[in-house]
Amino acid sequence: MPFPKGAEGKAYNDPVGPGSTGPPGGGRRQPGEMEGASRMDATWWVYMIECRGGKIYTGIAKDPDARYRRHLSGNGAAFTRMNPPVAMLAKRPCGTRSDALRAERALRRLTGREKRVWAGT
Repeated sequence: MPFPKGAEGKAYNDPVGPGSTGPPGGGRRQPGEMEGASRMDATWWVYMIECRGGKIYTGIAKDPDARYRRHLSGNGAAFTRMNPPVAMLAKRPCGTRSDALRAERALRRLTGREKRVWAGT
């Protein structure tokens, strides 16, 4: 489904519209394609963090180590601000964002014991 059109005929969030020079080379980027990056650079990960009190946080990121540092600094999710991280339990590459979201959803449904088995702890 295309982006909805604004008053000037340009689609909202459309990187190329009337009067725009668009990406280098004049071609349109494909959906999900980042400027200056290949599809190989776009690997998504699912990760688990052990938090204070033995709670486990599950999330997705392109760079799970950088995301973990954000959680540690208090700039991550609200859950990890209230339950500070103790350790990165595990991280696994998923390929696409959609794959990572599906894996995250499945992992969040597991019991704490099952999550620890998945993490190998």
